[in-house]
Amino acid sequence: MSNPFLRWAVGHPTSPSWTALGSVRHANIVNFEFQIHNHCAAADIREEGWLSTEDRSFVAVSNDHSIRISREHLVDVASVWGTRFQPDLGLGLVRALRATFYFQTYCDKSSWQIKRVLHCIIWEAEQLPVHENCNTREFMTAMLQVRNIHSRDSVCLALQPLGLILRPKRGEAALEWAPFPESNVPENTFDILSGLAAGESQVAERARRVSLDNGLLWTATVLEGQHQRVPESWGRDTRTGDSLVAIRPSSWPDTCPKFCLFVLCETDYRSGSKLVHLLEKAASTNNFYGDKHYQWGEHDLRTLRQWREALEFEGKNTA
Repeated sequence: MSNPFLRWAVGHPTSPSWTALGSVRHANIVNFEFQIHNHCAAADIREEGWLSTEDRSFVAVSNDHSIRISREHLVDVASVWGTRFQPDLGLGLVRALRATFYFQTYCDKSSWQIKRVLHCIIWEAEQLPVHENCNTREFMTAMLQVRNIHSRDSVCLALQPLGLILRPKRGEAALEWAPFPESNVPENTFDILSGLAAGESQVAERARRVSLDNGLLWTATVLEGQHQRVPESWGRDTRTGDSLVAIRPSSWPDTCPKFCLFVLCETDYRSGSKLVHLLEKAASTNNFYGDKHYQWGEHDLRTLRQWREALEFEGKNTA
């Protein structure tokens, strides 16, 4: 993706040196990735007596959070996610298969880039209990709900970070995304699935993974009434404003800029003076996001002053 706004982000080839003090990112410029984990290619684990603790947790997820999909569903969701589906998965998709979908959004610890990763774990159909066939409309509605997150929600959910798992709604022919703590899965499920995504679990050694990284995409504002706000259970932020400043978490490396100005509105991407205004507005409305009970130091205030001065100078050059 080539967007003039990216020149304000740390790590970009044309970014100014002052981005080491504070990066600038737009809430709607997101890195999308679609990972498909083919568990059909893994060793047979149906014999309960031979299952490890990790395997048992894995099977529990497949039992309660699986839906019936077809090859066409995978092609459709890959298209929505902005990728080109890779057909060589060894699936032999001549029948409906079972799949578990889960979703992650977070900020890259080196660049503040917002990322969204959709995971699809495909199981052996005969290993799973029978659920209703997946309704294509309900399925795509669910995919678009996480695809179309934008503006303040895009940033605040990534700063949490957020993990969701797709499940059939109880008593309804519908699907819903549930945060892992509310999904009635074993406590270590998110860690196990994260290990699968990173290729670090025992299950990952047996499963075949295809990662479709489409890079940066612009998430355009959707039409009125089409998932404009995310559910409160996801951790929706209620503050207002066109910008916010994120403070580097203590667990992140020091090489990442201490601050990041996230722009939430449509703006003139070439105007440094506009960025000064958005930084000042975020500061005056206390739109700061960081570790709970973060203690400001003199070094932080000095960095913010230097950052503002650099943006002012940039504004004069781009006016």
